[in-house]
Amino acid sequence: MKSFIALFFDKEDWDSSHIKIFFKRKQKIFKKRMGRKLKDSYLHSVEGDIKRFFRYCGKEEPHRDHDKPIFSWWQVQLRSYLDFCANHQGLGEAAIYKRRYFLTRFIKWLEREDMMQAEALRPSVIMNFVRQKGQGYSFSKIKSLNAAMRGFLRYLYQKGIMERDLSCVIIGPRSYREQLTPSYLADAQLRDVLKSMNTESPIGFRNYTIIILLIQYGLRVSELAKLTLDDINWKEETLLIKDRKGQPHLMLPLIKDVTDILNKYLSSYRPASVHPELFLSLKAPVKPLKKNYLSNLARRSFHDVGIKGYAHLIRHTFAKRLIEQGEPLPVIQKLLGHKDISSTRIYARLNIEQLREVAQNDSMEMVKKHEEISE
Repeated sequence: MKSFIALFFDKEDWDSSHIKIFFKRKQKIFKKRMGRKLKDSYLHSVEGDIKRFFRYCGKEEPHRDHDKPIFSWWQVQLRSYLDFCANHQGLGEAAIYKRRYFLTRFIKWLEREDMMQAEALRPSVIMNFVRQKGQGYSFSKIKSLNAAMRGFLRYLYQKGIMERDLSCVIIGPRSYREQLTPSYLADAQLRDVLKSMNTESPIGFRNYTIIILLIQYGLRVSELAKLTLDDINWKEETLLIKDRKGQPHLMLPLIKDVTDILNKYLSSYRPASVHPELFLSLKAPVKPLKKNYLSNLARRSFHDVGIKGYAHLIRHTFAKRLIEQGEPLPVIQKLLGHKDISSTRIYARLNIEQLREVAQNDSMEMVKKHEEISE
């Protein structure tokens, strides 16, 4: 509102034309700075604020042109599909975020091509988008793109919006679950990460506590972000992890080292707040840390010691440690919160690859010794 008033401060009266000028100017500045347009949802929110201000001033409320809806036809379908994913398919936040990410780009691409209705959609159009967007994408990102496109197109067909099911034209890259070996961190690398953290400052010790919990329990950053004070049972020395993918919850033991670190964080560094979440921002306004912040925190901590990767590397390392300790796969599956044990089985490849490397080295040594004896 301040920017709107400042722009038209010298005007005697305001109407809908001033709002159009304001939005046009705001779009131009934002696109120059960020390289993209403002979201329609943001513009709708700002327009609502301006309308409320008009009513407060006793002015006639401006009306949006009826031929320019806030959301396009495709955007309405996308919102309906994402609601279906959340309420009927039971997809989690991360899966819905991925689908929204790819499908928003698909819709913008259609609108640039002036394809405003489903009737204009053809298999060649879909494949052109997938081919263009897929360039430079990693294997996993291409799979996510294809899954989002297939789900959306199948939904439109099942709802009777499209006459044909065009989801079948998207053929993703063939993959096998056990074809790749997960990356992990060496013990020395984890020690370097912990040593590099400044535990003398409030933010530094909070971040240190976060990394310790990731290392000790192999949690997802989304699970860590949801931890609350009530999830810690000091009397029974347990930590409750709720709303996991593979099971409703998991009770983990609090070991002494972790208990001491948590006690110090809570007594000395965590600010008093109405928020129940365990990890909060330490600068005003105090609010819970989101999973994206935790993921970036881990990435920055790795970068400080010359490691390239994300928080999931710690989770892979946790699984590797359990494999080396000889834990059964069903136990590891429960600790990691996997729905399907085949997701856990890929970590068994870590030991196989290590044994293969040892066997190859031993074989080469035997060949060299045999050659020396022969000479």
